[in-house]
Amino acid sequence: VETATPRVWKQILHGDAGVLIWPYGKTTGVTLMYDKVGEEFKFNQVANELSILLKDLRNGISSQIRRGDFVGEEIAFYYSQSSVRADWMFEVKRDGRSWINRNSSWESTHNYNANGREGYYKLIEDLGYQFAHISSVQVEQNLINELGIKVIIMPRIMSLSLLEVQNLKKFVENGGVIISDLHVGRLNEHCKLYQPYSPMDEILGIE
Repeated sequence: VETATPRVWKQILHGDAGVLIWPYGKTTGVTLMYDKVGEEFKFNQVANELSILLKDLRNGISSQIRRGDFVGEEIAFYYSQSSVRADWMFEVKRDGRSWINRNSSWESTHNYNANGREGYYKLIEDLGYQFAHISSVQVEQNLINELGIKVIIMPRIMSLSLLEVQNLKKFVENGGVIISDLHVGRLNEHCKLYQPYSPMDEILGIE
């Protein structure tokens, strides 16, 4: 709970309205947030402390923050579920048949995509800037300008639909900036390889 509290409040200040909690102990992998007393299950101390934190997340100051207008969100990180899926397939390839043994605790410390994205987050924050997120769905709906975004950062965004690419091209033509790394848009939204090259190459000036 002590480590979760500052992280939850940081996410609140970034506009998050919910959290996902894995109620298992780090050492045993079995410890839940309740204890069995006789024939009854009762929430333990950790669960009771978390309930206070989660109430703070839903009410009071955090509720007012979510209803406010955020300032300084001209920078947005791209979120693409199909790219997460594609990247994970590349990630586990090196594991061979043992890929099934990759659990969440392993992913948090060894996943290139997650660690790289976290590095980008810290870089932007260390430079004194705030950021938002934009999803592939929002880009397909051509909402980039409506959201006031001027810079889009695309870490390991391997999978893009042609409609996403089309609207990203309009964004750049209107003065927007795209920052990307390897294999951007190399696959379509179904994680199939574009042939003979990525449709993003033209936008990024890649020959």
